[in-house]
Amino acid sequence: MSLTVYLSNTDIEVLSGSGNGRSVSVNRVFSKQMPEGSFLNGVITDPDVLISTLSDMWNTHKLPRKGIRLVINTSQISVRVLDMPAMNQVKADVYLQREFEERSGDRKRLLGFYVIGRDKKRKTMKVCTELADVDFIDNYVNVFERAGIAIKEINSGIGVSVNFLKKLKFAADTNSVVMLKDGMTVTAIYFVKGEYFYSTTARTFNNSGTLEYAGEVSNIINQIVQFSKSEKVEDNIADIYLAGMMSEDAVNVYRAVSMNQSDEIKVFNLVGMKGVKYKNKSNTINSLFYPTAGLMNLPDHQNLLKLYGKGQIIDNSAKLRRTKLAIPYVVVLLVMICITVNRILVWSTDSETLKDLEAYTQNPYTRMDVVEYDALAEKVGYISDHVNGLRLLDSNIDSYPLPKYEINDIIKTAAIGLGTVSIDNYNASTGVLGVTARFVDVDMINTFIDRLSAQDCFYTVNYTGYSEISSSGEWLANLECILADTAGH
Repeated sequence: MSLTVYLSNTDIEVLSGSGNGRSVSVNRVFSKQMPEGSFLNGVITDPDVLISTLSDMWNTHKLPRKGIRLVINTSQISVRVLDMPAMNQVKADVYLQREFEERSGDRKRLLGFYVIGRDKKRKTMKVCTELADVDFIDNYVNVFERAGIAIKEINSGIGVSVNFLKKLKFAADTNSVVMLKDGMTVTAIYFVKGEYFYSTTARTFNNSGTLEYAGEVSNIINQIVQFSKSEKVEDNIADIYLAGMMSEDAVNVYRAVSMNQSDEIKVFNLVGMKGVKYKNKSNTINSLFYPTAGLMNLPDHQNLLKLYGKGQIIDNSAKLRRTKLAIPYVVVLLVMICITVNRILVWSTDSETLKDLEAYTQNPYTRMDVVEYDALAEKVGYISDHVNGLRLLDSNIDSYPLPKYEINDIIKTAAIGLGTVSIDNYNASTGVLGVTARFVDVDMINTFIDRLSAQDCFYTVNYTGYSEISSSGEWLANLECILADTAGH
């Protein structure tokens, strides 16, 4: 029986069950609300509060404290699926370490991987790799250790999802997109004939179940459709599967997709999957996708934690050569240790020395120094955890800016008397808002741009092209509005 822990922006979910490579069985489900302000997009922002919550949860439900697999849906773990020659795990480890060595540069990074498929005819295998900074993994290990929990493995949400869907042969005959909601973010995983092809994560601004939310999901699908065309994928996307969303979303998303892309694409709520069983019938794959996927076994794999603490990319073949060269030195060292031990035994017979040592250890001042040292060591550890959390937050908070809510009103106000506008998308990494405007007169486009450019909230407004709608005589313009530093919070 395995235990999987999934941390999201809103909840801590713990599943007890098993996965045998062909199916997953879930026996028990435990959940607790994530403390506000303690966790943001995979970054631990308040270790002490999270430690207290985890400890209370484990004590309340008397959960196992060893052999835990932790699943995190975060961009801090880079996921890549690639084909490589078939080889055993040791050789695959060396091959992949060299493959990713240049990408890591001077950064201290850890690499994990697992085999998700083999082609015996071509003598190749498909591998899902995960790459993460040592400091990022270090934060999680420390938090769980302080809560009295030993983590066995750490995996990304996308990684376990790809392995899970591949093992269940989900939608193996069609091109499909699985869209997974986690709070205000949606991760879309694109499969071509059941094989992983592409994934993307986007932030949403509207609530699930609304038409506006369906429009945002439709925009994500449109991006994948355009990407698919640019990669010259032969067959079109046939099915869209939604998980973690409301029942109304499937209908609303289908309508939005029919209007913007094609009415041949089918949209489903993922409420059940062949090969997935829950002992409690009230639990569904729709609300527990990530932790359920984490229960599926990972054969032929090297987990991130197996290299934890090294702080560098390890070349196993070089390590083996160094080990062989070190054998003579190890033998000499053992001999020296034996001689040293003998001398220590002789020394220990000196009663006067022992008395001096005993007097030293019993000295009140020595004991006071030890107590003071322990207190300072604990304080240093506490401060170090906070510093690591703040450094991670500092390095990632700017990569996910949030525009102020007044931005929508400013854009719509600028279009008054000219036409209509819609905000299509927002790129959190660049601060770019995608805007589509419709005007009856082509000259109104420049007027609209001038109005937006005059606003302090925009660093610049880029005009990316326009076209005439022959059926209505209107002009359609596409704009990129880049937010100024003061426009986000």
